[in-house]
Amino acid sequence: MQHLRANTPRLPCLGTSPPWTPVVLTALMGLLCYGCQSAADPISGPVAESTFLASTIERHPDGALAKGLLSAPTTIHGMPCQGWVRLLPDGRLSSWELAANTTIQGHELPAASYVWLDDEARLQTCFLSRDTTIQGFLCRGGPFKIATSFHTSGTLRAFFPRAPVTIDGITCASTTQAPVVLYEDGKLASCRLATDTTIHGATVRSGSTIHLAPDGHRIEAPR
Repeated sequence: MQHLRANTPRLPCLGTSPPWTPVVLTALMGLLCYGCQSAADPISGPVAESTFLASTIERHPDGALAKGLLSAPTTIHGMPCQGWVRLLPDGRLSSWELAANTTIQGHELPAASYVWLDDEARLQTCFLSRDTTIQGFLCRGGPFKIATSFHTSGTLRAFFPRAPVTIDGITCASTTQAPVVLYEDGKLASCRLATDTTIHGATVRSGSTIHLAPDGHRIEAPR
């Protein structure tokens, strides 16, 4: 449920002329009641405009639905959705908030996480609602919009660990400033060091951000 700001005008007393237009009032009541509504029927085909609150709908240049706030939790193309939903011009899901725990490309993602797909409907990025184990790593989640991203194959690409994590013999720091980045095969590509580390005979200080080639040799930061 979304919260109204403190300076939002009060609804008028019964019998006075309300300053609200019908569209604004309808949208406001929908927002207030959103969390109280039961799930709508699943949608397997094109998403109808009536699925969204009318005043929240945005469109692509060709007029197709692009974005809107669902009037109730709804399963769209097999995915449990709630809140804001974005659609590609052809009507496929682009991003949404999960209304239930859901497995996507082999990863179980918790309810209330935000999911983004690429143009081929492959998992690209998610903002986890809570700490979640993916490929054996505890990925940081919560209310602060921390991204976890994936390769097109579905394997983990980048994440922010909740605690220091050791990959390929290198201990990576737990920080929200520098993600741990992996190659598609799971080898370490980049991270911020949690400890002084010797890499091929050279000692690198704790707190340094390193970038590695697929064979494990240190390289300059990719441009």
